[in-house]
Order: sequence, then C-alpha cells, then structure tokens
Amino acid sequence: MLIIARRKGQRILIGDDVEVIVTELSKGVVKLGIMAPTTLTILRGETKDVADANRAAAASSLEHLPGADGAGPKEPSQG
Repeated sequence: MLIIARRKGQRILIGDDVEVIVTELSKGVVKLGIMAPTTLTILRGETKDVADANRAAAASSLEHLPGADGAGPKEPSQG
C-alpha cells in the first residue's frame, strides 16, 4: 500500500487515465473527486463488500431450493 499525504486541491495521478483530487477536508472526513474513463468501475469499498456478501448469500440460498440443480420439477410418486 502506498500512503501519500495531500492537502485540499492537491491531486494524485494513477496511470495516464485516473486522477484523484482532494476536494474537501473536515473533521474525520476527506472528500475525493475521481476523474476516470467511464469504462472503469469505481466503487466505495463498503459497497463492494455488501454486493459480494449478497452474491454469496444468494448462491448459497439457491443450493437449498428444490429444483435449483437445474433438473426441473420432480414427478410425484404414484403408489
């Protein structure tokens, strides 16, 4: 991990396409502006963590559902 100290208005360049600008500083909060190509996905860390947890929960829930194995509905037994 690279740690860089910046002041309001200063920027960090990542490669040729991404620029991070410190836009505001207040007690315990730093606001950043990010300029990047629209083809690049930018997420807050906690947003990605929640999305990953939701995907994992959905996948494990499907394992317990009848017919989730793709075999289709089971025929009732006659007898």
